[in-house]
Amino acid sequence: MQALTTDEIDRELESRTKEVAAMSATLVELENHPGLEHVRVYPPNGLTAQRWTVIEKSLTQLWDDLGRMTSIMESARAVRARGSKPDDDERSELTRLLRERTLEVSRQPIPLAKRQISGLGEMVEYVGLADTAERMHAAYPGVVEFLDAVDRVNSLVAEKLAPIRKRLDAAGVAGPQEIAELLEISATDPLSLATGDIEQRINEIADSVERRSAELAELAAIQSDWAGSLAATTESLDALRDAGARATQTRAHAVQIVLAGSFPNRRDEEPGLRAELAAITSPDPKAMRSLRHRIAAALRAAQEEEELAQGLLDRRSELKGRLTAYQAKAARLGLGEDRDLLACNRIASGLLSRRPCDLRAVTRAISDYQQLIADKRGKTG
Repeated sequence: MQALTTDEIDRELESRTKEVAAMSATLVELENHPGLEHVRVYPPNGLTAQRWTVIEKSLTQLWDDLGRMTSIMESARAVRARGSKPDDDERSELTRLLRERTLEVSRQPIPLAKRQISGLGEMVEYVGLADTAERMHAAYPGVVEFLDAVDRVNSLVAEKLAPIRKRLDAAGVAGPQEIAELLEISATDPLSLATGDIEQRINEIADSVERRSAELAELAAIQSDWAGSLAATTESLDALRDAGARATQTRAHAVQIVLAGSFPNRRDEEPGLRAELAAITSPDPKAMRSLRHRIAAALRAAQEEEELAQGLLDRRSELKGRLTAYQAKAARLGLGEDRDLLACNRIASGLLSRRPCDLRAVTRAISDYQQLIADKRGKTG
């Protein structure tokens, strides 16, 4: 290789010196990266461990390569410092240091089976400034991407959990187990957590904390106004008694009028729940809260039964009104004495008058009657 001129040597020394200084500053800054601090404090496992195995080697290689470049540059600067104007031998040596692979980094013995009889007994690896810098530039982005990903997950988890934990601290209660589980995963295997997964887990935790907060608030309200809680629970039991009576009555009427099939089997919970209230002789917010929730559930069941039975009765009334309307329409069209329509009307009216009546059969019969009116009207038109 032709030796570089003194100006070329000085320019390259300056350029490489700046490059090595920048690389050194970047790697020092990288040592303080939150993601790197994290994997060093919390030994990773799972997917994060798999990637860290590769990244850790790359990071070590970056530092090793920086040391090698520094060593080569120190040798080059030492040669250049011998005089203001290097001679031919010095320029040749500087050219070799700056442009060729001059630094020995490893020696590997060559097995007898793989060497020639007159060949070398070991393989020596040399590196230079250009190939080392190229390797560092190629390895660095992967290291930073990994560390950024680790930090991004942990920052997101911390950010989302902060208001929840603040609320728990203010209430003086422990958080749900799901918080500890999420923190453990984000500590040891953060890369296994996608953003959507984190959002879902946080929402579930928030819902759990909301339920717990509501429970604590309810218990506190019961404790602070025990007499009022007793009175309100008694009123709820009275409402349950009345709702149960209405449901039973409406259901019995529906069974008589409509072919209702099987209703859900609802037990009369009110006497037993009232006995439980009588058994609470001293303030017990947890027992009272449990009782109130079971009263509310029983009340919903009674109301749903009444709504179901009333819905069947309302459906029969609706069908009866539709049949009456179609009869009037047939009369207006002058089809009141039509034999086919009279026969169809008798079938629908007969089905509707049965007790209990089959709502499905009545619906089909009225639909047939309506269609026959339309057909007759088309022919007369």
